[in-house]
Amino acid sequence: MSESIERQKSEYLTLSTHVLNLSTGMPQRGLAVSLLNEDGDFITKGITDRSGRVSEWEDTTRLLPGIYRLRFLVGDEASIANHFYPYIEVVCRLSGDQAHYHLPLLLNEFGYTTYRGS
Repeated sequence: MSESIERQKSEYLTLSTHVLNLSTGMPQRGLAVSLLNEDGDFITKGITDRSGRVSEWEDTTRLLPGIYRLRFLVGDEASIANHFYPYIEVVCRLSGDQAHYHLPLLLNEFGYTTYRGS
């Protein structure tokens, strides 16, 4: 593989997420998560698995440094019934200072918090 192709491949970033339901103390399974660009244009989507993680997106996603949105659909019947927020949108900057980013979401029926994980 040529050096320029290898360099381009290494510039792509990956993003994963993890959702924990603080009301139940359990990972949130079956939650739909969309990945959008800064303008809100759809990139790909995923569903949290039994450990509450989206580590693989529906489409192979090659992310470059930039601003992205993760939209968690928490208020539909398939996820958390009667959740105060119909969806939670977290906007983050992937600066490219590392190859992989992890963005956990901790939530309950009336609130949420997030942080940059490892």
